[in-house]
Formats: sequence, structure tokens, C-alpha cells
Amino acid sequence: MGWRAHAHTGSSTPVVDPADVDSHLDEPLIRLLIVEDEPIVQQLLLEVLRGEADELLIAGGLAEARVHARAGFTVALVDKNLPDGSGLALISELRAMQPDGIVVMMTAYASLDTAIEALRAGAHDYIQKPFRSMQDLVLKVRRAREQVELVRRQATLSRRIGENEARFRGLFEASADAVVVHDAATGIIHEANPAACALYGLARDALIGRDVTTLHGSVGPGAQRVDRHADGTALPVEVSRAPFAWQNASLIVEIVHDRRDQLRAEAERVALTEQLHRAVRMESLGRMAGGIAHDFNNTLAVISGSAQLLARELPSTVSAQCFEDLATIDAAAHSAATLIKQLLTFARREPARSDLLDLNAVISGLDRLLRGALGSGHALVVAPAAGPCLLMADRGQLEQVLTNLVINARDALGGPGQITIATATDGALVELTVTDTGCGIPPEIMPRIFEPFFTTKASQGTGLGLATVFGVVEGLGGTITVTSQPGATTFRVGFAAAAPVPVPDTVSTEPFEPFASAVSRRQVLVAEDDVLVRNLVCRMLDRGGFQSHPAVDGAAALALARELPRLDLLLTDVSMPHVSGGELARALHEDRPDLPVIFMSAAPPPGQPIRSPDRFLAKPFSESELLGLVRGMTRARP
Repeated sequence: MGWRAHAHTGSSTPVVDPADVDSHLDEPLIRLLIVEDEPIVQQLLLEVLRGEADELLIAGGLAEARVHARAGFTVALVDKNLPDGSGLALISELRAMQPDGIVVMMTAYASLDTAIEALRAGAHDYIQKPFRSMQDLVLKVRRAREQVELVRRQATLSRRIGENEARFRGLFEASADAVVVHDAATGIIHEANPAACALYGLARDALIGRDVTTLHGSVGPGAQRVDRHADGTALPVEVSRAPFAWQNASLIVEIVHDRRDQLRAEAERVALTEQLHRAVRMESLGRMAGGIAHDFNNTLAVISGSAQLLARELPSTVSAQCFEDLATIDAAAHSAATLIKQLLTFARREPARSDLLDLNAVISGLDRLLRGALGSGHALVVAPAAGPCLLMADRGQLEQVLTNLVINARDALGGPGQITIATATDGALVELTVTDTGCGIPPEIMPRIFEPFFTTKASQGTGLGLATVFGVVEGLGGTITVTSQPGATTFRVGFAAAAPVPVPDTVSTEPFEPFASAVSRRQVLVAEDDVLVRNLVCRMLDRGGFQSHPAVDGAAALALARELPRLDLLLTDVSMPHVSGGELARALHEDRPDLPVIFMSAAPPPGQPIRSPDRFLAKPFSESELLGLVRGMTRARP
């Protein structure tokens, strides 16, 4: 035994040697209580029973026995006759104080009546004095001790089993995964946790007793499976199975993990990856568009402007074919400029002005153009809202959206059919719908219709029409959705509605006329690094009655401005080497704070906003656009 207690007659406190304390602290302490008033018998029992307990406690009477018993005991040897009371009464008290302890009565008057008396008092056995065999005494005490130890271990085991069962029941109930326990042979469900009830949409009573195979669906790779919800919905799950035995039954526990969130997350990851790839493609397209647009639009400006000037300067005696050829050159230049504008719009590098527009008025203004683009055999129906549909947008970009949607619908018709343009507004949203009666969009193509350069018209399509629409709509903070079936495809575009706030127009809308001789010639400083564009602009200004002063770049323009006593307008390219158009304007405003400025650009740098869109000319531009804007900016100057 680990604890060795040495009791002394007449002492109520056992003597314990600290050196004897070992690692069995968690084992039940075996305590033997001896209640005997004869010192000689006490000493005899101490010597004989010393190795049978962790502690030996000696009490000479009732009071001392009660003190020891309050600390607990394993076996108690109680003499029947004690000096301060009956041993039988003490036995009853001890059994009440320690229900799992064993009490053995000692008596010198052994008889059947005495035995019955002892058993009624609560004793488990009795020993006759004087002791006939000390070995029998030791064996009787040892059996009593072992019986108590067995009962106590069973109680401890039962308690631990209960604790483990409660612990595992808690884990079972709280598991986020579904747990189903069923019979290995019959498949009948014995138990199911709340997560299983939630997963399969069935109450616990409806699950227990059910054949587990009624929940199972198709088996996938590895541990994956597609189970069925009570409403028939497919449940993609991952299953772990393990057999175990319980109460002579062979059972199987299935831990079923719901994979729907995992699959949704995977789908979102794929979508985000595709968005990233699309953003990379857009950025590549933007770099490409920005790289070629500046030089390309400068060239187109020279081609278009030169054709316009030549048409004005040719004598009327020249053949009509010459004028027609010049008009064709001008139209081709503008067609190429439109393609570049689509690239810049899609790449979001096209400067946009924000004007208050009525969508109905924009559609009305394009009516003749749209009907001409459709040709014969295609009916165009316009169904505008009863009231104005006001929004803030760039008119040119809005016209692109409408034109591209109608042309896309025309191509979808193939043969004769109808295209319907409708508008609607609820005060918060302005909606444009374009519907065609064509063949519809195949489901496998639908996800790609807004991709740049994707087209089903291999020989004639650029793949930029719908991509441009998407870029413009998204850039304006709008939304676009598509529904399609054979005979009815609808593109639905939504924009935030605008309040009817009047917007002042500072650009002259007067038609081109020779500049009045009564008006003094306005002095215009032209800063443009492209020599062909610079010469063309100066020719247009001089023809319009202005005095142009050309400068090859921003630095030259600053030097030239210092020599000019009068300066009425700065007309500058946005992007120039060394000194940009913005830097040039800020430098001139230090000495001439009221100097009007008009910016020109073939492709403004990305991220550089046009703070005054009504003072901006996008290349290529016509002579009338240039002179109209210049007149509007200089008219009020003295």
C-alpha cells in the first residue's frame, strides 16, 4: 500500500509518514476503523491488520468512532459492547455515514440471535472473540475490503461511462457535420444528430427507423456522394464511414459533410479567376489601344481635316466625282476614328463628358441613321416612355450603345424581322430595352457575348460591338442583362435616373460662316507636337478669321506666349513631351489667369480626367467643331 498510517491507542489522529506518499493519489484510500475498548485487543488487531489498509484508525468508544467515521472508512470492526454505548447502535450510524463501507461486528457472545441482531443493525458479518484464527480474521477483513473496492471501482467506472457518454453526446449533438448511425446489416437508422435533420430536411423521429439507403444518391469519386433532401434537392456530400459494436449490435456511423458551401466557394473562385483574366485582357487591350490611338487619331485628323479643307477650296468647276471622292475619304477617316473610339471606350481610356440627356431624345435623333443601317426587310418599332427619361451620360457613348445594340439585333435577324426599342423610367431608374425576333443566342455562347474580339461573324465582325456596350454601361455605373430564346432576345440596360437640372451650354452651336470683318482677329496659341495636325489646325483657324500662333511643344508655347502682347485662347494637345498641356495651361494662368483653354487629344493618358468636357476636342474633329468651340470660348473677350 502506498500510505502507511500508524495508530496509537487513545489517539484520534493517525500518524502518517510523508515519505510514504507515492503516485497513487488518485486511487481510493483504504481506511480500516477499529472500535474496541480493550487495549490488548487493540494492539493485537493493529499488529495483525497493519498491512491490510492505507490507514488504521483506533477508537475506544462511540464518540471517538464518530470522529474517525466522518473522514470516511472502507471497513469497520466494531465491538458489540462499548463503555459509552451499544455497538449495534454505532453500526447503524456508521452505515448511514458511509453507505458503501462494510461493518463487521465483534462479540464474545456469539449466537444466532446475535447474528440476526447484527445483520438488522446493518453489519455485513461478525467475528467471535476471542479470535480462533488470526488468519481467518485477516481473510475476512481482506474480503470485506476487496468487496468495497470492487463496489467503488464499479461506481467510478459507471460515473466515467456516464461522463464519457455525456461528452460524446454533446459532441454528437453539436457537430456541424451530419452524423447518422445505422445497422450494418439492415441499414435501419438508430440515431441522427440535429445537423443530419437539417441536412436532409427531416425531423429526428422521421430519420430514426428509416432505411439509410433512402437518403443516398449517386456515388462520386472517393468519398463523395450526391444524397437527396426531403424535397428532392440534390445534396453533394463527402462521407466518412466506420463500423463499431454496441450492445451486441453491429453498427456503422456515417459522418456526412455538406459540400454545397465548398462548391459555391469554388464556383466563386473560378468566377473571380475569370474576372481577373478578363481584367488582364482589358488592361492589355487598354495598353494596346492607348499605344496606337494617339498616333492613329492624329493621322485620321489630318486625313479628315485635309479632305474637308480641300472640298471647301476646290472650285465649283471640278467634277462631282472629285467631291464625292473627298467625302468618301472623310467618311472612311471618321469610320476608322469610330473603331478607335470603341477600343478606347472598352478599355475605359476614352474621355467622356457628362451631360443631362433625355434618352428618348437621343433615340429620336438617331432614328433616321438606325433605319438606314437596318435596310429593307427589317421593321424598327420605337416605344418611348410617356415622359422624359433623364440621365447623366456622354451623348456619343450613349449613341454607341444604342447603335451597337440595334446592329447586333439586325445581324441576329438574318432575314426579315422586327427590332423594338423601348424606354421606361420609375423616377429612380431609366431603362432601355432592345428586342429582336431573331434566332436567339445559344446557351454555350451566352457567357462570351461581351468578350472583346469574340464574334460569330467570322468574315465581317470585329467583336467590339457588344464589348463596347458593356464597357460604356459599366463605366456609367449602369447594368445590362440579356434574356434569349428563339424568336425573342432582349438586351435590358439600366441607368440611374437624373433630376431635370438645367445645364448651361458654353459651346457655340452656330453654323459655320466666314468670320465677320467687324470683329477683330482673335489671337490663338496652338501647342501641338504633331506637325501635320498643327499645320491643319492653324489653317482651319486662319480660314475662320483667327490669328494662329503655332508652337511645336509646351516649352516653345511658353516662350512664344511671352512675346505675344495679346492672347485670346490657348489650344493645346494634352500629351506633349517635356511639358504637358495641363502644365502649360497652369504656367500661362500665372500671368494670364483669365485665359481660356481648349484641350485636344487623340487619346488622353489613362486616369487623367477632363475637368471641363465642354472645353475638349477629341481628335479627329471637323472644321465646324473646332471653329464653333473656339468662337464660343472667345466671344465674350473684349
